[in-house]
This record gives sequence, C-alpha cells and structure tokens, in this order.
Amino acid sequence: MRSPVPETRPGQETKPALGRKELLEQMVRLRYVGHLFEASAQLRLVPFSWSGQGLEAVVVGAVSALEEREIVHADPRTHAVALVREMPVEECVRQLLSPHRETHSVGKLEYEALFPPISPSPRPPGLWQWPRGRVAPMTSELGHRVHQALGSAWAAKNEGDQHRAALCFLGPSELERPEALDCLQRAARLRAPLVVVAMDSPQNLSTWAKLLDGAGIATGRADEEAVVELAITARALLNEARRRLAPAVLLAPRKPGAEPVEMLLGQMRSDKLLDGPGWEALRGRARQEVGDAVKRVLGPGRALPLLVKLDRLAGASLFYSS
Repeated sequence: MRSPVPETRPGQETKPALGRKELLEQMVRLRYVGHLFEASAQLRLVPFSWSGQGLEAVVVGAVSALEEREIVHADPRTHAVALVREMPVEECVRQLLSPHRETHSVGKLEYEALFPPISPSPRPPGLWQWPRGRVAPMTSELGHRVHQALGSAWAAKNEGDQHRAALCFLGPSELERPEALDCLQRAARLRAPLVVVAMDSPQNLSTWAKLLDGAGIATGRADEEAVVELAITARALLNEARRRLAPAVLLAPRKPGAEPVEMLLGQMRSDKLLDGPGWEALRGRARQEVGDAVKRVLGPGRALPLLVKLDRLAGASLFYSS
C-alpha cells in the first residue's frame, strides 16, 4: 500500500530551518545569478541561457531541507542548487564565464558542451560543479539524471549510510520518459531513499500522481512558488524516505506567470517583516556580491558591459513598490 505524505500547510509542521528572510535572501541571489546567465547569453559570452527565473522557490525550498551529507542532482533549469549548498558566487561566475568552455554552432552540441553527458571521452566541465557541497555534475542526456540520483542513494547504502537520501529535480521532458517511474520503482525494490522533485503543469502532475499512487510511492505537494510550503513538504518527504528506505516524490506544480521572489516579498510586506529600506538593502547585497564576483573574474573593464546589462534585467524584475 502507498504511504502518502499528506499535503502540508504552514503551521502544521515545524517551520523550516531557514526563516523567511533567509529564504528570500537566497532566492534573490539565485535571481541575480539567473539574470547574469541571461545577460551573458545576450552579450554572446555563453551560447544560450537557462536563467532558472521563476524556479527560485523550488530550488531553495527543496535543497534547504537536505542534510549536508546528502547529494543533490540538478537539471539545466535548476543548475543554481550549488549556490544553496554554499558555493561562492565568484566560483559560480568563474565556471559560467570560463574562456576554456567549448562551444559549437549546433544547438545540441552547445547543450552537451555546457552540460556533458555520461561518456568515457574527454568533455569540457559542466556548469556549477561543486563536489564540496555534494552537488553532482549534470548530464544533458534525458533520463540520466534520475539514474544518477538512484545510484547516489544506492551507493550510500553500500557505504553503510543507508539513511542518506539523494535528491533529484526533473522537468516536463524527463517526466514524459519511462525512466523516471522505472527508477522510482527500482528504488522501492532496492530500498533506496531517492526523492524526486517533479516540476510540471498541475494537469500533468495530477496524471503522474495517479501513476505514483498505483506504484505505492509516497508523494507530497506544494506549489512551485511557495518556498515555505516547499521547504516543509520537502523536509517531511525526506524524513519519510530516510525512515522507510523508500522513494518519494515532491510534486511542484507551477502556476503560469508565477514569480516566487515577488510572492514571498509580498507576504513579508503584509506581515510587516520587511519594509522598503530593508528590501533595498537585501537586494543591494545580492547585487554587490554578484557584481564584485564578475569584476574579479573578468576585470573591471571587461565586466562593465555585462554589469550594465545585468542591472537592466534585474531592475525590470526585482523592485519594491510601496
């Protein structure tokens, strides 16, 4: 029988380890780095962009629930998980703007140059590699990430740490493939604590939930822009997976046009937890951190056009209206 984790609401479980202000601060940093990726693509410093805008809540909420020893596997849209695992912004910028990165004229080859598939042949490094933070290198091959995450959970059992979970993000393209459900069923047979964050439309996730229900796999649900609920639900699912040595899935449906940073900011304004000056100080710290990192990596002269473009992009999306 399926052992579901009930949908949670703030107040039903203990609050996440990070408070709302800390969660917002991490989300704003991710937004700035996402805009940096977008600005770099517009200036042709990188071949194209996955900025991850709109996914800040699901990244921060889910990853903040992990224990330090647990591994996270990102997909191209959630690449910034390394920042949540304490990767310095300068290292992130250095990896993004590395002059040694291989690029090609064909879209698929550009994709593979940025996010190398599993292959014995030499490949340029993937973005946001951070072994110290237990962030696994990404692969461009659809279906491979969930296999990697299952391997991480299974390896932990073989190393004698059977309650160490592995977290994996899957978007619509991978959820459509049979490997995702197959890996979860295999994790159940192997008694491996694999937790998948499934990101798709509410309609598609409802269909997927029925498949998971039929397979006896525990699920939890929290809207993709609601970072506090995501953190609470992710923590409950991870605890369930560790306790039962079984897979679990966090269903994170996204509402069209949802902006998680703005949503959390609005909640904190309503609760009088953040005013205009406080928001400007928080945003200013993220801007300064990213700007200083770009200047150190590129030098002040080369950094200027990129920082001007970054300010325009961030200024259009990160603002506080009284």
